[in-house]
Amino acid sequence: MVSKSVLITAAAMTAGVALAGCGGSSTPAAEGSQSGPASHVSSSTSASSASASPSASASSTPKVHVGQKVSGAQLTAWIHAADVTAGNADIAERSRSGSRVVSASGVIGYVDGTVRTSLTESLGGMQLHMVMIDNVIYVQVPGQTPPWVEVKAGGTDALSQMLAPLIQQMSQAEAGISSDPRQMWSVDSATAQRTTYVTQRSAAQVHADLVKLFGAALAAEMPPAAPVQVTETLDARNRVEKIVTTRSGQAVSTIAYSNWGTKAAVTAPPANEIGTFGNSSV
Repeated sequence: MVSKSVLITAAAMTAGVALAGCGGSSTPAAEGSQSGPASHVSSSTSASSASASPSASASSTPKVHVGQKVSGAQLTAWIHAADVTAGNADIAERSRSGSRVVSASGVIGYVDGTVRTSLTESLGGMQLHMVMIDNVIYVQVPGQTPPWVEVKAGGTDALSQMLAPLIQQMSQAEAGISSDPRQMWSVDSATAQRTTYVTQRSAAQVHADLVKLFGAALAAEMPPAAPVQVTETLDARNRVEKIVTTRSGQAVSTIAYSNWGTKAAVTAPPANEIGTFGNSSV
């Protein structure tokens, strides 16, 4: 039996990885790394991170210097332009909330203008497989009939309704729209290989982020918001390498993206294997 809270956490982590990778959120929705292949992914790693399209090259972005301020809108635009031509990347995520550690691994990439993500997530001793295609999240739940739960915009089931704000944010990120275009980022380091940007989010901003991502009702059930620092490292082509969120000097979330250009096909589960929360044996 899988609880609703576990499914919400898993779905939020999947969307959070995609949001962060698209540059669409200053505060990643999920905090959560462990490598391993994910099912529903047909992968044959070939082109390395040097194989991205010239349109996503460093020459398309003005050089920045340490201490320079960059808006959330500009940073998102650079990341989005790089992502849509870069192919897939491998993902490793690890997050901590109190004594609970959540990890995930898989792939993310743009296909025909839409974000496709496949993750295997470990939550509290349980493994769940997640697929996200065109803002529809599929959760494979052990022992359930049918084996997949679908979460989507406009869905009438409880999970879809509760996560509607998160799916809306995913849609905006997919289009290259920053969740907070006025948020300023500082260039912390800049070399020919990579650039690191840092921003601070106050407790009030983090709470506002959570409300925007999950709605007021779910945000009210979460622990009180606290200030965080988000550090985002981009490679020379503006593809995300790592996003680290720290609270009181402690890393609470690390998301690493590697092997950009991996050739992988993320596919949806068969229609006859998909149910919704409340219409299955969850």
